[in-house]
Amino acid sequence: MAYVFKTSFRSCVFTIICLILILPVSNVKAQRNCVGKLYKQLVTCNDSIQLANTLGAIAVCYQFSETDSSIRYATEQLKLAAKINYKAGKADAYDVLSDSYALRTDYNLAILYAYQALQLYKELNDSIRVCNSLSQVSNYYAIQGRVSDANNYFYEALKIAKEISPVADSIYGEMLTSYVRKYYGDYKYRDSVDWALKKAIPIGRKYPGSSMSIYLQAYDLDTLLKTGQGHLAEDSINSLATIAIHNNWPLVAIDLYNRLISFSDLGYPTDSIHYQELIFELGKQCKCLELNLAAMAGLFDHYKQVGDTEKLECFTKEILTISSNNRYDPEVHMINFLEYFNKEKSLYQLASSNQLMQSELNEIKMTTAQRKWIFKACIIILMLLVILLISKYRSYHLLKRQQEIQIIKNASVSLAHIKLRANDEFKNKLIAIIANDFSAPLKQISAITGQLKVSDADQVSSINHIKKIAVVARGSLCVFDNILKWVKLQLSGFTYSRKPCKPYEILKGVLKHVSLDIESRNILFVNQIPQQLVFLADAEMLTMVQQHLMQLSIHFTEPGKLLVISAWEDDATSHIRLITEPSMPVSMVIKNLTDWQNNMYALSYAITQDFIQKMEGTLEVIAAEEKYLVFHAMLSKDK
Repeated sequence: MAYVFKTSFRSCVFTIICLILILPVSNVKAQRNCVGKLYKQLVTCNDSIQLANTLGAIAVCYQFSETDSSIRYATEQLKLAAKINYKAGKADAYDVLSDSYALRTDYNLAILYAYQALQLYKELNDSIRVCNSLSQVSNYYAIQGRVSDANNYFYEALKIAKEISPVADSIYGEMLTSYVRKYYGDYKYRDSVDWALKKAIPIGRKYPGSSMSIYLQAYDLDTLLKTGQGHLAEDSINSLATIAIHNNWPLVAIDLYNRLISFSDLGYPTDSIHYQELIFELGKQCKCLELNLAAMAGLFDHYKQVGDTEKLECFTKEILTISSNNRYDPEVHMINFLEYFNKEKSLYQLASSNQLMQSELNEIKMTTAQRKWIFKACIIILMLLVILLISKYRSYHLLKRQQEIQIIKNASVSLAHIKLRANDEFKNKLIAIIANDFSAPLKQISAITGQLKVSDADQVSSINHIKKIAVVARGSLCVFDNILKWVKLQLSGFTYSRKPCKPYEILKGVLKHVSLDIESRNILFVNQIPQQLVFLADAEMLTMVQQHLMQLSIHFTEPGKLLVISAWEDDATSHIRLITEPSMPVSMVIKNLTDWQNNMYALSYAITQDFIQKMEGTLEVIAAEEKYLVFHAMLSKDK
C-alpha cells in the first residue's frame, strides 16, 4: 500500500512546496500576533482598498494553519475587491484561493483560481506575481499528468524570472531551485541541474534562513552520502527541518523528511517509520493530510504488521475520512443502493417520530390559552411604548421648532448689526471726506483773504487774489458736488441707469482739472482711449471714477515717469485701466490704499470702489512685474 502512494503523493508534496518558496512566513507565535494586529486593523479600516488588503493578509496568515479560514477571508476579499473594481485585490484573493485549494488537493479549482490571478497580474504588469502564477499553474498541471502544458508554463516562468533577476534575484533563485527539484536524479538533465545549482547557490547565500537556502543546503548534502558520511547528512537535514518547522514551513519540513526516507534508495538506511510519523503529525497540524497519504499508507502497513490495533484504527479512520471526499470517489455518479436503503430506514423512523410529535402537539394545544394572554400583554406593552415614543417625538419636534425660531432671531440681529456697521462706516467716511477735502480749500481762502487785508495792495493784485478765491471756491464746490453724489449713492432709493457715453470725451473734461498737476510733476501722459468708444454707463458717475483714478495715479506716479490710460470692451464687460510707475514700492502703495480711516488717498480709492459697485462693476489695484501700479475698473454690460 505504501508503494502505491509513494511516488505520486511525494511529487504532490514537492510541487506544492514550490508554491510557498517565496511566501514570507514567520513562526507560529509571531503569526498569531500578526493575526491579532490584523483583526484590530480590520475594525479601524475606513478605506475599502485598505480593508481588502487586510482581509487578504489575514487569509495568508491562516493559509497553513486553518485552510477553511484562509478560504473564507480570501473569498470576502474577492467580493469586496470585485465590488470596488480593485484588480490587485482580486488577483491576490485568487492567488490565496489557488494555494488553499491546492493544499486540499483540489487541483481543478486551484488551476482555475491560479489562471484568473495570472490574467489579472498580466493586466497590472506585475512581473513578479506573473512569474509566481505561471509556476503555480505549471505545478498543478504536472500533478494532473499534463506534462507538456506544465513544461510550457514552467519555462515561461523561468524566462520571466531571468529577465527580472537584476531587480528580484530571489525570484530567479526560487525558479532555479524549482528546476533542480523538478529534474534532480534524472540523468538526462544532469548537466542542466548542475548549472542551475551553480547559479542558485550564490543567490541562496544572499537570503540565509529562506526556504530556498534550506533546499539548496539539502541538495548540497548529497556529497556527504557519496563520501560515506550519511549520518552527518541525516543530522544536517534534521537540523534544516527543525528550522523549517520553527519558521512555520510544515510542507518544507515534510519534504525534507521524505528526502531522508529516500536515503535508503541511495545506500544509507534511515528510520523511515519515525520520519513517516513526523510527516503525519505535520500534516495534521497544517490540515493537509491529503498530501501525506504515502506516509499514512506506510504507517498503516507497518502497524498492521506489528499488530498495534490502536494506531491501526487511528490511521484507518484518517484514511477513510480522506477517501470519503467525493474527489477521490470514482463512482460518485453511480447509484448507491446502501444509501438508498438507509434513506428508506430513515423514512420509517420519521413516520414513527410523527406519532410522537402528534402527542407533543396535544400538549402544545393546552398551553395555547396561556400564550394568548402573553401575546395580549405584549400588545399592551407595545402600545405603551408607542405612546411614550410619540410623546418623546412631540417634545423633540417642539424643541427643534424653538431652535429654528432662535436661529431666525439670531439671523435678524446679525443683519441689524451689519446695517449698523455699514451706517457707522458711511458716517466715518463722510466725516473723513469733509475733514480732508474741505480743509485745504478753506485754508487757501483764509490765506488769500489775509493778503487782501494788506493796506498797500494795488488793484491788480486784489483782482488776482479775488480770482484765486474764485478758483478755490469752484474747487470746493466741485468737492461738495462729489460728496453729494456719493451720499446719493448710499441712499436706499438709488437706482443705477445706463446711457451711452464716450469715455474719451469724459476724460477730456477730467484733464481740465488735473492738467496742472500733470505738468507740475513733469509726467508723460499717454491717452489710449479710442475716440469712438462708447460705454453704457452713468456719465456723471463715470466722470467721478475717471477723475478719482487720475488723481490717485498722478499722486503716486514718480515725477518724469509714464502714465498710460486705456479703455476697451469685450462681450460682457467694459474696461478702464491706468498704468503708472510709482515713486514708492508697489506693495507699499497697495497696503496704504486699504487704510482709508487715516489716508485721504485711500479714502478716495474707497469712494471710487463704492461708485464702481453701484455701477455693477469691480475695481482692483494690482502690481505688474513688481514695478508698475495698475488700476483696473470693470463694468458689466448686462442690463
